[in-house]
Order: sequence, then structure tokens, then C-alpha cells
Amino acid sequence: MEQHRGLRSLRIAVIGTTLFSFMLVGCAASSAGQVSAAHTIFKGFVASDPGISNQVSWGELHVVGKNIGLVFNALAEDQRNDFKASFLTSFGKSFGDSGATFDSMKNWRLTGTDKTNVVVSADTPSGGRLNIVLKQSGPSFVLTEIGLAAP
Repeated sequence: MEQHRGLRSLRIAVIGTTLFSFMLVGCAASSAGQVSAAHTIFKGFVASDPGISNQVSWGELHVVGKNIGLVFNALAEDQRNDFKASFLTSFGKSFGDSGATFDSMKNWRLTGTDKTNVVVSADTPSGGRLNIVLKQSGPSFVLTEIGLAAP
């Protein structure tokens, strides 16, 4: 009887450890995917890539404290595509004019999550922190905010 309890306890411990390991691997894979999504979307922003436009929640977008979504939502439907293209071009130019490059952003990492949002951060050359906020949209993510934290 004692031996049976011991084997049962051992099996429960092995199963529990295995399940916990799978959960950790799932979390790591999920984090890596979220960081990769932020990395890809921000790279498209910096490059003024119009192909990134569908990965942006334009109606909710905030960039460095400015409510871009407010401006976007006030536009007539037929003006929105031109706004997106112009905004991406201006963002890429401003980013380049600042002396920063996409490759100068280092240490990309997941820094926050809640039910629908993730925050991915990268270190800037000046010692500050770039924060990218993504919102879950079906199986993928869309950009809702680009922020900067001072060094």
C-alpha cells in the first residue's frame, strides 16, 4: 500500500512537472512571437513601408504622446489611405533625421502584458526606452502606440 502511494505521488509529480514545462515553453514561444511582431511592425514604420499599414490600428494610434487616431478618425473615408501613406513617410523621415536607425534599437524584450495588449521595449542609443504597444487582433497583433521613455 505504501509503495502504491509512493508511485502515485511520483506519477503526479512527473505529470505536474511536465505540464509546467510545457506552459513555460508556450510562454517563451508566445513572448518571442510578440517581440518579433513588434520588431517587424516598427521596422516597417521606420522604413515607411506601406505594406505595414494593415498592422496598425489607425483609429487608436498614439505616437510619442500624440493621438494620431483622433486625427485619423476625423478624416473622410476617401482621405484615410493618403493620410496613412503620408504619415508613414513623415515618420520614417523624422526617425532618420533624428540620427537614429532601426538597427540602433537594442535589447528588444517583452515588458508588459494584460488581457489584450502587450508592451515590447527596446533600448535607444541615447539610453532611453522605445515602447511599442500591440493589441491582440485575432491570431495576430496590431500596433496601437509608439512611445519613448527618457533615459
